[in-house]
Amino acid sequence: MTPVVTVIGLIYKSKEYLSFLLDGIHRTKNEMPFESLIVGCDPEPHVEADFRLNAIFRNEPENLTASPGFRTYHAWNYGATIANTPFICFIGSDMYGYDHWLDELMTPVMENPKTIATSLLVENGRIPSAFPEHVKDFGNPTRGFDLAAFRAHAASIRKPGVYSRGRLNQPVIFDRADFVGRGGFPTLDGGDVDLFKTMVGQGYDWITCEGSVVYHTMRGEAAND
Repeated sequence: MTPVVTVIGLIYKSKEYLSFLLDGIHRTKNEMPFESLIVGCDPEPHVEADFRLNAIFRNEPENLTASPGFRTYHAWNYGATIANTPFICFIGSDMYGYDHWLDELMTPVMENPKTIATSLLVENGRIPSAFPEHVKDFGNPTRGFDLAAFRAHAASIRKPGVYSRGRLNQPVIFDRADFVGRGGFPTLDGGDVDLFKTMVGQGYDWITCEGSVVYHTMRGEAAND
């Protein structure tokens, strides 16, 4: 079937997190036709050479002294411009989905295009979480990820078709033309927060899809595990 949504992820230094990201996208059950797009964001040489990358984005020299967050917004925006599907989904390299996480995000957006659909995150607790009631440590790619335990937990809390107020910003679905047309993420720290505020002010409904359960190791590659 023709892909409807492109799942876009960034990577820059860790092959372990690259494997984690791809497994979380492709080894979970989803009915929605999709393709993945992995962009190397200023990647280190050993990552740039990895065949699993689909594209490379290099920031301009003046951006390289800025924070990693600043640089990634440029790369996210680049990924959106080269995707070939009506919808895009941004997901962090430190995130791993449970079955139908993508289906549950796409359903409300296809019903109402003025929806910002985000996942319910189970976060490992290394920094404060906006989902404190769901904090649980299942490890990470560099010190051992307990996939079976995460899947059992996700199955126990998942609520398909249930939506609550939006709390965190990824994974998230956007209409690609709308996202690109408005210039993507503002390219400054906190650009995703600023975009969400703007869209909510324009009448978009920001929701958490409680049927889309995703584990978040928090900080990922940047944690130097």
